[in-house]
Amino acid sequence: MVNAWSPAIDQTVSAGTITSAQGQQYRQALIVAFASEVNWDGWAAMPTFAGV
Repeated sequence: MVNAWSPAIDQTVSAGTITSAQGQQYRQALIVAFASEVNWDGWAAMPTFAGV
């Protein structure tokens, strides 16, 4: 799933909308979010994108 979203992140970095470091933060956040979906254990553990 992260690979599927990576081109959109790469395009946003290339356009200068976000920095490369921010792109890496988004990729890491996606890994956490998708892992949480797979390993669902309730809303309390659901990550947010606050601060990214």
